[in-house]
Amino acid sequence: MTEVLLNMEKDFLASSLRALIDRLKNVLSAIEEGESIENEFTNNSLKSVETQLRQIRRFCANG
Repeated sequence: MTEVLLNMEKDFLASSLRALIDRLKNVLSAIEEGESIENEFTNNSLKSVETQLRQIRRFCANG
């Protein structure tokens, strides 16, 4: 049972990190296409990534 939970935690972590990578790729693409780095999309996306990274870090520290 412990191994199943460990695998589920790894899957959750991997999935969460992939989602953050996708979001950061979208931000990077927008910037490379000439969008301002001071727009609402960029700011909101980076804040969201930062928040989610903190949650992942806490999850790993408590795991």
